[in-house]
Amino acid sequence: MMQMAVLPAKQMGTDRVADVFFDFASPFSYLAMCRLPGIAEQHQYRLVYHTVDVTEAKVKAGNYGPSNREVPAKLAALTSDLKRWAQRLDVPIKFPPRYQCEVWNIGCLLARDSGIEREYTREVYSRIWGQGIDPEDSNQLLEVSKTLGWPASQLKDFVESAEARERYLVECQQAYVEGVFGAPIVRIGQEVWWGNDRLSFVERWMSRC
Repeated sequence: MMQMAVLPAKQMGTDRVADVFFDFASPFSYLAMCRLPGIAEQHQYRLVYHTVDVTEAKVKAGNYGPSNREVPAKLAALTSDLKRWAQRLDVPIKFPPRYQCEVWNIGCLLARDSGIEREYTREVYSRIWGQGIDPEDSNQLLEVSKTLGWPASQLKDFVESAEARERYLVECQQAYVEGVFGAPIVRIGQEVWWGNDRLSFVERWMSRC
C-alpha cells in the first residue's frame, strides 16, 4: 500500500488536523463535502482544504485506465449510485454539461487565504453539481464573488492570474508526491480514507481521538 508522507507543518502535537483533497469536477467529492465539514466541526478538527486535478492524480499514481465516461456499463452504475447517495443525503444532484473545473480549484486558494474555504466550497459545489451550471461560464465567477462578499471581479482576476495557477500546480504536485491518487481523500496523520462512502470511518476515527 502506498505510504503518504506527512507535511512537517501538520506535525503539530495536539493540533487536530484533517486534510481533505478534492476536485470540483468530482461528484463523489461533492457528496463528501456535503458532510465532512460538519463532521470535522462536531469533533473539533481543523479541516484543511486542498484542491487537486483528480484525472492527473490518477495518472501520477499509475492508473492509466479509461475514464468512467468511456466505460458505458460502469458509467450507468456510477450515475445510479450518485443519485442514490444524493437521495440518501437529501441533496440535489444535476450533472454539468462540462467538467473543466480548474479555475474553481484555483479559486479555493483565494478562499483559503480569506478564511472562507467552507463557504466557497459549499457555494461552488451547489452550483456545479447541485444546479448543473456550466463550470466554464465566466459569469459564474462574478456571481460567486458577489455571493461571498468579494469585489465583483476579484475571483475572476485571481483564477486568471499566472501566479495563482502556478501556486495551484505546485500544490497539486506536492499532493501527488505525498501519494494522493484520487478524490475525495481524507488524511489524518498517516491514516487515509478514500471516497465519500468512507466518511463513517473518518467520523469514528475523529470521535476516538
